Amino acid sequence: MLCPSFLLGAGFVSLSSFTLGFLVTGLGLRLTVAAICLALFALGLRARAGRFGWSFAPPDGKSDWALLCFSLSFVGLTACISSLRAMGWDGLFNWEFKARIAFLNGGAIPLSFYSDPTRPWTHPEYPLLLPLTEAWLYGWMGRADQEMAQILFLIFFVAALGLLHASALRFGTRRAHVWVAPALMLMAQQVIFKGQGGITSGYADFPLAVFYLAAITLLLEYYEKGDPDLLLPFGLLAGTLPWVKREGAILWSCLIAMALIRVIQRRDWRRGRRDWRRVWQIVAPGLAVLIGWRIFLMTARPSSGEEFLPVTPSALRDNLWRGPQIAWAVMHELLNWRDWGPLWVAVFAAALLLIANQNRERRIILPAAVFLPIALYAGAYIFTRWDLLIHLTNSFPRLLIHVSLVAMLMVAVAAPIGRARKDKSAHATPDAI
Repeated sequence: MLCPSFLLGAGFVSLSSFTLGFLVTGLGLRLTVAAICLALFALGLRARAGRFGWSFAPPDGKSDWALLCFSLSFVGLTACISSLRAMGWDGLFNWEFKARIAFLNGGAIPLSFYSDPTRPWTHPEYPLLLPLTEAWLYGWMGRADQEMAQILFLIFFVAALGLLHASALRFGTRRAHVWVAPALMLMAQQVIFKGQGGITSGYADFPLAVFYLAAITLLLEYYEKGDPDLLLPFGLLAGTLPWVKREGAILWSCLIAMALIRVIQRRDWRRGRRDWRRVWQIVAPGLAVLIGWRIFLMTARPSSGEEFLPVTPSALRDNLWRGPQIAWAVMHELLNWRDWGPLWVAVFAAALLLIANQNRERRIILPAAVFLPIALYAGAYIFTRWDLLIHLTNSFPRLLIHVSLVAMLMVAVAAPIGRARKDKSAHATPDAI
C-alpha cells in the first residue's frame, strides 16, 4: 500500500499545486496543499478503520534476509550512481528547469512562461507532475537543489522494487520469482546506468514506468479477484499517467481498454444487468486530466514545435513506406544486449509460456500490457516530421523504459524456476501492494 500511496501523493500534490497556484503561491500554497493531503489521509483512515490488518513481518529464513540485503544494496548502488552523475538534457531543461521556475514563482509556473517565444526548446506543452513535485520539494527546502531533486527518483525506484516484490509474491507460484525482476533490472543498463531516460537521468520516463506498473498490478488483481473496490485506485493511478508524460495518454488508453473488457464481462447477478457504474471510476480521472490539460494549453497557447504530422488518412498513405524501417529499428533495439541485457529475449519467452498456460487472466493482461504500447509507439513514428532514423534512435529506447517494469514482472511471473509454494496466502495478504 505504501508504494501506490507515494505515487498517488505525487500526483495529487502536483495537480493541487497546478490548480491552486492560480489563486495562492508561496507558503500559503504549500500549507494549503499539505492541509488537504492530511485531510485526505484522515478520511482514508476513517473509511478503512479496522480493515488494514497491519502486522510486523520480519524476513522469514535465509532467502528473505538475502532478498532484503540485495534490495538495500541495489538502492545504495543506485544512490551512488545518482550522486556521481548529473541529470541528462531533458532532465535539466525540460523538467528541472520548470521546477526551478515554479520555485522562484512561489510554487506555480507563471502563465507568461508558456507563451514565451524564446522557450519552445523547453517544451512548455509537456505535463507537469515531475516539475511541480520537484518544486514542492524545493519549496520546503527553501532552495533549488538538483542533487536533492534526484532523491525523488530514488523514491520512485524504491516504489518500483516494492511493487515488483509484492506482485511477484502475489501472482507468481514460486518463491524464487521475487529475484527475477530485480536481477533483470540490474542487467538492463538502459534503466539504471544510461543517461537517457533511466533512474539517474532526471527524465520522466522511469516515473512513468512506475505508475504504469502500479496500475497494471491493480488491474491484474481485479481480473483475478473481481473486487470492484480496486477500480477506483486503479482509475486514479491510470488517470495520472497523462500528467506524467505525453506518452502516458497512450498507456492510459491501453489500460482503459483492458479494464473495460473485464468490467463489461462482469454481471451484477442480483440486478441482472452489467455493472456500468464502475466504468466512470476508471475513465473519469484520466479524462479529467486529458481534457483539463488540453483546455489549459488552448488558453495558454504555448510556443512549441510540432514533432509529428496530423494523423490523417493522407498522411498515413504518404508515409506508410516507413513501416519496414520502423519494424527493423524496433527489433534491433529489442535485441540490443548491451543496453537491455537478456530482458526482451526473456519477455518473448515469457509471453509464449503465459499463452500456453491455463491462467487466462495473466495470458491476456501481461503480454498485452507490454506489446500493445510498443506497437502503438512504433506506429506513431510513421507520422514523424523529423528524420526517421534519427528520431527513432534518440527516443525509442526511452519509450521502452515505460513498459520495462511490467515486462520484468511478466518474466518473473512466468519463469519456470524454483520450487512451487504450498501456501500462497502465507506470503501475500490483501494489503501487500
